[in-house]
Amino acid sequence: MSTPETLPVPVAQSEPEARPKFWKTQSGRWTLIALALGALVLGYEYRSVLLTSSTILFLPLLACVGMHFFMHKGHGGGHGGHGNGGDDAR
Repeated sequence: MSTPETLPVPVAQSEPEARPKFWKTQSGRWTLIALALGALVLGYEYRSVLLTSSTILFLPLLACVGMHFFMHKGHGGGHGGHGNGGDDAR
């Protein structure tokens, strides 16, 4: 009776390192700062137009969208959907 040949064991290949998202890098942070400063300058320059027109009515709607985006961490946080019962283990 012959002994069965042993099959080679596959070597586990290490997964490539995941690169951090752009907004979490130093250049991403500087980009956010530059965008925020640009928005402040534009808001200051056009304050008379923004505050006297009907666009001020849309600010609560924009606030809701912004809060939804930041509370769900950009929809990449794996929150499990909107109807998960409310008790999130964070």
